[in-house]
Amino acid sequence: MSDKFNLHDVYEQNLNFLFGAGASYGFLPTLALNIKDENGQSFTLESLAHKIEEDGDEKLRTLLFMYYYKECIYDGLPRLPKVPFSAQRQAVLNEYKTFL
Repeated sequence: MSDKFNLHDVYEQNLNFLFGAGASYGFLPTLALNIKDENGQSFTLESLAHKIEEDGDEKLRTLLFMYYYKECIYDGLPRLPKVPFSAQRQAVLNEYKTFL
């Protein structure tokens, strides 16, 4: 086994067991959106991105992911110790550490 990590070994593999299984609940917001399609079905961020991609609007799809990064992912990035995570977020991080 190699000591180096090769991104191509995991690229497009089904590795959503942590983030897709609700393990990040309380740390990252849900992917559910308050937007419905023409049949009244709720969109998730992923299903809306897929619809936008099918419609061929790459700029709108990019904006959607930029919005998700800014509003959801950015707050979960590492930060300086002088601004600690809330108790709820720290508890989720501790669970990840235990798991890993």
